[in-house]
Amino acid sequence: MVFAKKIPCHAKEAVLVVTHYDAGNLSGWLFHPHLASPLNIKSFPQMAMLLDALLDLEKCPGCPVPMVKLLYPDKDILAALKIQVLFRENHTWQGRLIWLETGEEKTFRSVLELIGIFDGILADCSGCSRSAAE
Repeated sequence: MVFAKKIPCHAKEAVLVVTHYDAGNLSGWLFHPHLASPLNIKSFPQMAMLLDALLDLEKCPGCPVPMVKLLYPDKDILAALKIQVLFRENHTWQGRLIWLETGEEKTFRSVLELIGIFDGILADCSGCSRSAAE
């Protein structure tokens, strides 16, 4: 008998730099070690599907990838959020979300829970746009 088990991903990281957020719709840039340059993101579902495909490249379990190096685009940003996927189980993720400006850290047990955390953070900072130079 085959038992389902969690597949560790060695804290694979990506960073989402959000430049616009309004009523659940976001846009920004996704940084990941497998990307030659940041990708422009137009929605949360696009980001989730892209990140899931990038995690498939990791061939978890395996060696950890290097930490993401941030080179913010020369644009205003609302928030920079580090997504650490610790495990993927039953087609969902478990991990941590770290708000880089404040150091606040939240854990999530599903992509749906991650969406709720994103919404809470981005709704709080939707009126506090900062430039990348600050």
